[in-house]
Amino acid sequence: MTTNTNVTRFGIRPEWREPLYRGVTGLVALLLALAYLSKEEAALWTQLGLASVTLLFAALFATSTVRKLLYPLLVAAGGLLTWYGWVNAEQWPLILAATAQMFGLSTAAAKAVQAPTGP
Repeated sequence: MTTNTNVTRFGIRPEWREPLYRGVTGLVALLLALAYLSKEEAALWTQLGLASVTLLFAALFATSTVRKLLYPLLVAAGGLLTWYGWVNAEQWPLILAATAQMFGLSTAAAKAVQAPTGP
């Protein structure tokens, strides 16, 4: 893992990834507890939220040109595929997660530039 304390892309710092993961899961859990979401909807929103955070940080801090091109393509594809009805809201997060695994996007996000956590 590369360590660089001065890395910021579009005002986003790499150390914000973990709080965003916690925020996504916490918010969805709260909405589920308050009965604004069903269990199925909560699972889908959690998948979409975590996949989005992963893609955001992997895209911003990727060192591979192929991955830098792949991330925005995946995001755009999701909008088009759901708009035209080729996939539904339940399928897209699963397809996105499968694509992330196939192309190693999760590994890339995990190895994205990180700031040191302290002494």
